[in-house]
Amino acid sequence: MSDENSPQFSMPVQAVFAIMGKTMAMGIIASGEVKAGQQVLVGASRKPVTVEKIEIANKSVPSAKAGQTVGLTLKGADAGAIQPGTIIKNAGK
Repeated sequence: MSDENSPQFSMPVQAVFAIMGKTMAMGIIASGEVKAGQQVLVGASRKPVTVEKIEIANKSVPSAKAGQTVGLTLKGADAGAIQPGTIIKNAGK
């Protein structure tokens, strides 16, 4: 259950890679928290994608919060449609 007073997850993409058919977006989380399995929106897209995996310093972690530099493996995202500066955010409200 999320706290309505907590900031929503937001991360500007700094780099994007297609690795073995999967899309990984890297950046510093600007606000909120992200968890593996969470649905997010990429840029202006209305189609949610799933955070399949979160990595910090080449180690998988279950979640990450504001200020951490992360790599997010995004299930259902097209690496060619994501540019540096694209914002990844909560799929909820």
